[in-house]
Amino acid sequence: MQDPAQQYDEARQLARDGKAQAAIEALAKLLETNPDNTPAWALMGRQFMQLNAFAAALPCFDRVIAAAPTDAGIHIDRGNALYRSGQTLEAVEAYDRGLAIDPNLAHAQSNKARLLIELHRPREALAAANAALARNDGLVQAWRHRGYAEYCLDLLPQALESYDAALARASGELRADILSDMARPMLCMGRHQEVIGLLDESLAAHPLDNQARFRRGEARLAMHDFAGGWDDYEARWLLSNFSALPVQTLEHLRGILVRDPTPDDLRGQRVLVVREQGVGDEIMFAGILPDLRAIAASVTVLCEQRLARILSHSMPGIEVIPQAGEVKIDLGRFDRVVGIGSLGAAFRRDLAAFSGEPYLRPTPEAAERWWTRLGPKRARLRIGLSWTGGGARTRRAARSIPLETLMPLLTRSDCEFVSLQYGDVEAELARTDAVLARPITRFPAAELNDFDDLAGLTQAMDVVVTVQTALCHLAGAIGRPGLVMIPIGAEWRYGAEGDRMPWYRSLGLLRQTSDGGWPEVIARVGQKLDALPPD
Repeated sequence: MQDPAQQYDEARQLARDGKAQAAIEALAKLLETNPDNTPAWALMGRQFMQLNAFAAALPCFDRVIAAAPTDAGIHIDRGNALYRSGQTLEAVEAYDRGLAIDPNLAHAQSNKARLLIELHRPREALAAANAALARNDGLVQAWRHRGYAEYCLDLLPQALESYDAALARASGELRADILSDMARPMLCMGRHQEVIGLLDESLAAHPLDNQARFRRGEARLAMHDFAGGWDDYEARWLLSNFSALPVQTLEHLRGILVRDPTPDDLRGQRVLVVREQGVGDEIMFAGILPDLRAIAASVTVLCEQRLARILSHSMPGIEVIPQAGEVKIDLGRFDRVVGIGSLGAAFRRDLAAFSGEPYLRPTPEAAERWWTRLGPKRARLRIGLSWTGGGARTRRAARSIPLETLMPLLTRSDCEFVSLQYGDVEAELARTDAVLARPITRFPAAELNDFDDLAGLTQAMDVVVTVQTALCHLAGAIGRPGLVMIPIGAEWRYGAEGDRMPWYRSLGLLRQTSDGGWPEVIARVGQKLDALPPD
């Protein structure tokens, strides 16, 4: 019988030589006769990781932890296996167990920051990145994770400082990645032209950097360079985490999507249009569907389920398929498949191509129901209100305004306010209503989930006052007057400057002129309301 120590040494040498499968086979033989050999189980788990067999690695690490529960490194290994198998929350818990044993594992702290970012927990991610850097300030990825967490928390100057620190410690392609990272906070600071220059430099060195090209596209679109912007924007399909489509549906479609389409690519064709990002984008790009319908043999739209009713009603010549979860589509029915955002590349290549006219309308039933529910107006103006926008990864802190900050509007005697805000905001509304002479009218969230219902209620408003969120796209799409309060460095859809966006004629933009300057914006909203006649 071969000596167990010799068997282990041979397996370890195979692992060092990159022969993971052979190492696993050697370790399996060893463990047949020595099932309690903890180092062998640990090495086998790591070799399974080399082969991307993450589910097979987990029981190996579990055997080690059962025998040596205070081995911090094995808890981290298990966390890596959990993460790579798609169990991010469980991976963080495994990291926490390892770091409780040895908090000085700087790389593990950095990796934990990355996981927390994926879980949309930027404050905790920032703490983990700081813990990593306190132990090793040479970790480039920890600086990157810190920068991204700061970006999510709208700590934009700090994010740039973190990215600068990462850049100073990086080389090669990693530098290009960091330059692309830096574009995010710079765009949010309104530094569009600088971003274009920065990414021109990055792409000159690394022309296949699709993330950099995509971000340059956003900067160009914000500057109303639509031809160049749409061309760059097409790089989004080459990013792994871009689309809102379920993974299987996306992979099913990715290889057959028409990218950089022209009208001639789509003329006379049976076209399937698929949704991409958030529902606000779907509403915005839906304004191009009539252009497509005018030249295509037929148009079918795969849309977010909540948009199906209003799209079907508003565009009777277009087939609408609601998408909820994975969808099986008979692709044999279509000649072309195109992302809805790619319609801009085909039909909106200069400012003159935007009409700004409304293109959606709620069903008569939805509109009439809300007029009945609302009853007679109680003031000169009935105002639809939304004050929270974005999520943990899309600058909620910058895009949202606390209701208490809106008090100069909410206390006006000539206005009644109706909440059009999504999400659970009952506690905030209750606190605000307690000090208002005229409480904000609101309806159960379930009654506003479908965008036809929300459009019906929105149509009953004299004006909509909102932050940048899907509601402003809906108001513009149905042609309702709206005042949109936006931060410095608003998303590209709103343009880099000006008080109008080309997509919607009915919306006015009120921009911050200094960081965090909502009181000035709110005062200008009040002036606009003063000038409005009742509808």
